[in-house]
Amino acid sequence: DAAEAELRAARGIFIELGYEYNAARCTQRLGEICLLRGEDDQAIDHLTSARDTFKRHGALGDQLGAMQCTRMLGDVRRCQGNYDSAETLLTAALEALTKLGSRSEVANCHRSFGRLYRDQDRTREALASFESARDIYEALGWQAYVAYCNSRIRKLRNLHDLKFFTDGLRP
Repeated sequence: DAAEAELRAARGIFIELGYEYNAARCTQRLGEICLLRGEDDQAIDHLTSARDTFKRHGALGDQLGAMQCTRMLGDVRRCQGNYDSAETLLTAALEALTKLGSRSEVANCHRSFGRLYRDQDRTREALASFESARDIYEALGWQAYVAYCNSRIRKLRNLHDLKFFTDGLRP
């Protein structure tokens, strides 16, 4: 993939020049690509490496970058079915990002929680999480994300209604 090759090349140049922070941004993006491809082990390696670099960067570190990586590590753990680990990582990211005041990343955490709860058949919690994400995305004017959340909310409500109906039919 061309994007991956360019990120690897850029990361190599940043490393040669001693720009550790910029190299970590490339590593984070490589982790995102691996996450999307389902390459969990590589995603974990890249995201953990980037997160650790962000934590040590500068006097205060780059907490936003570190918590973005933490959220994505939670997403990887969810994809692996490791729900307890995913919830722990997502909770840590949500708490830190709320303190940092990053509304967009808080919304991303709620979206990740929605997926986690959906995968565990925790419908009410999934609905609440997607609704929280949707409300923040709406305030930010991010209509594509609003539409995504609305589609998940509709599916969950339909599933919940079907389950309620079929449970009522059982003797």
